[in-house]
Amino acid sequence: MWGSSVKVIVGDAGLPDRDGVVTVSSLGEAAAVLDSTRGRDVLLVSGPAELERSSRIARTALARGDVALVVLGGHRTARTILAACLLALPADRYGSAPGVVAAAAPLVRTRLALTSVARLAEPAPSLLQHIVGWVPSTVFDVDVTGGHVHTTKEITWTAAEGDFIAWEASKEQRRLPVTLAGPAPAITLTAPTQAPPWRARSWVAMSSVDRAPEQLLADILPRLPGRACPMCHRAADAAWCLYCGHVLTHDPQGALSPMSASARGGAAR
Repeated sequence: MWGSSVKVIVGDAGLPDRDGVVTVSSLGEAAAVLDSTRGRDVLLVSGPAELERSSRIARTALARGDVALVVLGGHRTARTILAACLLALPADRYGSAPGVVAAAAPLVRTRLALTSVARLAEPAPSLLQHIVGWVPSTVFDVDVTGGHVHTTKEITWTAAEGDFIAWEASKEQRRLPVTLAGPAPAITLTAPTQAPPWRARSWVAMSSVDRAPEQLLADILPRLPGRACPMCHRAADAAWCLYCGHVLTHDPQGALSPMSASARGGAAR
């Protein structure tokens, strides 16, 4: 069923199917896939919170030393773009995943369109914006990357040709006049079953990067050290080895920092 290596995506559906890639949504599915891929190096890409917990439990329970776990933070659309970059990683560079994420994440731009900012925490809306949010015709254009919340009546987002866009929206959008000027989204995610943290009744989320994920990876990977872990000899472009947890170095910029022995396994924040 599988080739010599496998990539497992936990939780973020919507990426195109390809050989050697499987998407799972639960602890049981993750454990079943990992159990069926023994003897093959696996890159396990997970989202935060419960998704991360399920991924770590599955990895630990099966006592796998050939599973590189990377935990992606940020909004779901941004995580999807980063996951798409990681899907292009060759098997001998799975251990470089944190370095790829650290380099790619600042290049991803995220916007939100909301009918309410009552539960929005970051960026933080002003007190006046909380108040005007009760007016039915008010909508909010949230520049997550820039850290700004704008009060408006209609929203136009502009994308350049060649931009790679991930798009997500609530089922209810009657009050959200959002226009995308530019290329159509490359990936459209289905609305999540759980309410997003901003809890608006109507919302749209968009993340974009200025090139295809495969090209972004091709630009980043040659700039990473490509060093080998002295313990397991796999690629280890992080402060610790994703496979065996061996601490390699301290990153003075704090982009990648060692984790405790019990938690190591490749969180990329």
